[in-house]
Amino acid sequence: MSAVISSVFGAGAQLFTNAGVVLAGGKIYTYAAGTTTAAATWTDSTQVTQNPNPIVLDSAGRVPNEIWVTNAAYKFVVQDANSNTLGTYDNIPGVNASTATFSEWTAGLAATYISSTSFSVAGNQTAIYQVNRRIQYTVTGGTFYGTINSSTYGSVTTVVFTPDSTGLDTSVGNVNYGFMSATNSSVPAVYVLSLNAALTGIPTAPTASAGTNTTQIATTAFVAANFAGLVSPAFTGTPTAPTATTGNNTTQIATTAFVAATAFNAALPSQGGNAGKFVTTDGSNASWSLVYPTQTGNTGKFLTTDGTNTSWATIVVPDFLLYAQGII
Repeated sequence: MSAVISSVFGAGAQLFTNAGVVLAGGKIYTYAAGTTTAAATWTDSTQVTQNPNPIVLDSAGRVPNEIWVTNAAYKFVVQDANSNTLGTYDNIPGVNASTATFSEWTAGLAATYISSTSFSVAGNQTAIYQVNRRIQYTVTGGTFYGTINSSTYGSVTTVVFTPDSTGLDTSVGNVNYGFMSATNSSVPAVYVLSLNAALTGIPTAPTASAGTNTTQIATTAFVAANFAGLVSPAFTGTPTAPTATTGNNTTQIATTAFVAATAFNAALPSQGGNAGKFVTTDGSNASWSLVYPTQTGNTGKFLTTDGTNTSWATIVVPDFLLYAQGII
């Protein structure tokens, strides 16, 4: 990571007390912005030699070496030789107009590996490592990214996150965090995604190809193209349905099992020894009737039964029908 000159105390700065006295032997402590975590500075842009922390001023109240920093923001705390704090200067960036580069990632803190999806950092860093904030980290396999699920502080700050792909391993160093905060973000609301988004209006999405069976959103066009409608559906293959109970007489679908059970009902009486007879019923049970009565001399009559025996009966035509036809 390249270094830039600090925008405060960077080169040859001379400091004084509030009374205007040279701050001989004064001290400058350097921290990561917004924290009490020590942050390194260097004596030049090569980043070979680090300044001590604190940087002790000489007898003239000047910094003994230049102060070079990373592109991350810093916090500077100035104290006198007796460790009395004279001033705190937070969120101070480095300055280098000709070569400064900007990133959507803010340099993070040294992380301690816990698991592939969790790490800890010193101090209370929950304000930095916020829920839903994006993080960037480098491990053995390269640089990867994730989204924070929880951030809690005990003796250290423990962060649990969901990696986009590869998680952490023991080689992890600093974990950088997204430039924009996850709370009160400056991103327009129309672009903000939530882990549990409640969609309103008429949201749209790309229509998946036929046969897709993934977690992709199913649009109404996908459903209409891949599933039969309720009106006049054309079934193919071997569709199935629940089998109705015997005797069911509704609009429920009749399966082949229902038809077979109804057409070949085991309640039919035994056929053995009943040659030439026919089935009759008394309204509750089926039985074999006696043989047909003789047909001789019974022209125009119809067969009737009293529930046990059959006989021929004469058709009785009501008088009003005979009258209507001019017979009487």
